[in-house]
Amino acid sequence: MKNLLAASACTAMLYMATSMTISRLGPAQFLAMSDLQQGSLNALGKPGPYGDSFDFDGTSGSSRIGNSIKYQSPAINGLTAGMMHGFSNVAGGFSNGNAYSMGIDYVQSAFALNAAYRMVRYPSINNGANGIQNFGLGGRVAVLNGWFDFMYTNTRNTFTSATISVGEIGATIPITGTTHAYATYQYMKGNAVLQNNRAHQASLIHLTSLSRRTDVCVGATYQHASRDGDTAQAWIFSNVAPSSTGNQTIMRVGMRFFF
Repeated sequence: MKNLLAASACTAMLYMATSMTISRLGPAQFLAMSDLQQGSLNALGKPGPYGDSFDFDGTSGSSRIGNSIKYQSPAINGLTAGMMHGFSNVAGGFSNGNAYSMGIDYVQSAFALNAAYRMVRYPSINNGANGIQNFGLGGRVAVLNGWFDFMYTNTRNTFTSATISVGEIGATIPITGTTHAYATYQYMKGNAVLQNNRAHQASLIHLTSLSRRTDVCVGATYQHASRDGDTAQAWIFSNVAPSSTGNQTIMRVGMRFFF
């Protein structure tokens, strides 16, 4: 039972991040924070920092659940599954304010398939009786010397019925033995509760290995939001604030060290 984590002291990562990002991308993990999901969708009602559209589908792993238990199965011919349950923290309560998540991953040398689900009930949403529900499907496949990846996520406020759908495709492209590029495109769409706002986002990352322990990364991300003229303001994940218009662009230069 070495994979079973004890309750009370445990802070568990939800499976939307472990399955839909870490396992889905696998060896193609050149993901920058700006590639993750955030947009002109602040009427979702998700509690959290930086506006409630921050990591709305949970794929960045920004939310961890305390007072929880988590089990991850061993791999059997590439198949793994796991479950996590976060307790209510409400005296005498069981479901109010609780959380649960599950994921399943099937990984082979040339492809991977992934699925995940989570439900987090927040005290500020209908006194903990409702919350934010996510599910996602994704995977990757080897193409020549690179990888093609895809993902779909659905996020819903179970109290207000505000819903966001995201479709994403990406490709990891080897250029030389020490340089790679990662390109991704996302389409984010809210329902009528979110004024039917939508956003298109494209990113390009160039990674150069200077040595076995040091990488240099250069990336750019552009987002265009549209639909409602008052609320469709572009907002790229990890940026400190939304744009005053429907367009936003960021560029990043970074260095990574392995220890």
